[in-house]
Amino acid sequence: MAGKRANGEGSVRLRPEGRWEVTMMIGYYDDGKPKRHSIYGRTQKSAIEKAAEYRRQIENGKIIDKRLTLSEYAERWYKEYKGQVKLSTYAGYRFTLMIINQTWGKKRLCDIKPSDVENGLKKMVEEDRSRSVVTKVKAMLHQILRKAEANGIIDKNPVPLTQKTKMKTPPSKKDSLSLTEVGILYQELPDTRAGHAIRLSIACGIRTQELLALTPEHIDLENGELCIEQAIFMVRGSVHLGETKSAAGVRKIPIPPIAKESAVFLKNNGKKFIFQGRNEKPMNPSTYRNHYNAAFEMVKDVRLLPPHCMRHTYITLMQASGVPVETIKTLAGHSDKTTTLGYMHIKDEVTAQAAVALSKTLEQASKK
Repeated sequence: MAGKRANGEGSVRLRPEGRWEVTMMIGYYDDGKPKRHSIYGRTQKSAIEKAAEYRRQIENGKIIDKRLTLSEYAERWYKEYKGQVKLSTYAGYRFTLMIINQTWGKKRLCDIKPSDVENGLKKMVEEDRSRSVVTKVKAMLHQILRKAEANGIIDKNPVPLTQKTKMKTPPSKKDSLSLTEVGILYQELPDTRAGHAIRLSIACGIRTQELLALTPEHIDLENGELCIEQAIFMVRGSVHLGETKSAAGVRKIPIPPIAKESAVFLKNNGKKFIFQGRNEKPMNPSTYRNHYNAAFEMVKDVRLLPPHCMRHTYITLMQASGVPVETIKTLAGHSDKTTTLGYMHIKDEVTAQAAVALSKTLEQASKK
């Protein structure tokens, strides 16, 4: 007796030669058509049992389909990866995954060679994809194929065997303001929330995501501290409140005397959040960026750098002031010193001061 079973086991029919056949859907092809697979048995019961076992093995990743395309496996990998990273990071992975599927999605997993990876990345460079995008694509492709290798679907992950991708332009270096520019900003920035936020960002080195998550209660004027306990993150253009970038991000930053006036202003003029958007939620970073740019453009003789460069400026000035790297790491909320060192910029003013100091030392030595 033929029929479609209600529990998802597939369509069951008795074939002319006397065998029973269970046809089940196991996925979709790239064109959206359903992919079906047939299981056979001498009896209806045995065919259904074999089909149920086959489906369990598919779900457990034990069935290796040599026809499996990268896009099919990548979607499976993406679903399984949920929960291993923050929601904002997971949502951002979708864009990278889209590029991977556009480039290699139709290729069978077992057919992807190092040359295919290299050519795909090279094409992205020719299309003027940013260095960040190309790097993220390669890293995610490596993760996907490493999982496929571990599951025995492919013999070898081809990504580590590829040559380094040559970019059209060298990697951009995050800049920081000079001491002279900082002095001008403190004098000429407008007496607005954005103006005082820029001052506070330079003096305390907080991330923009941390700044936008601040409430008036996080500014502790009695103890002269900025309490960083949370941060915002974006999911499909919507602002959400969550944890800091890492456990090290939860910290208390002493507010320097020069920034106390800004701290008072922001605390007294804040609502539920210092920078509040719609529905009593933190302000969208793009909206804050508009306020930031407007405040910056009111000051002459100072380069308009992105908000994150205020954090670079903070770390660079701390370094120039002789603060130990370990202390800077703690105040900046970094998990390791390597990250902190990557933020440091030896400015011309600092190197000039070093040259003068060395000259004095040599002069004293020459007089002995």
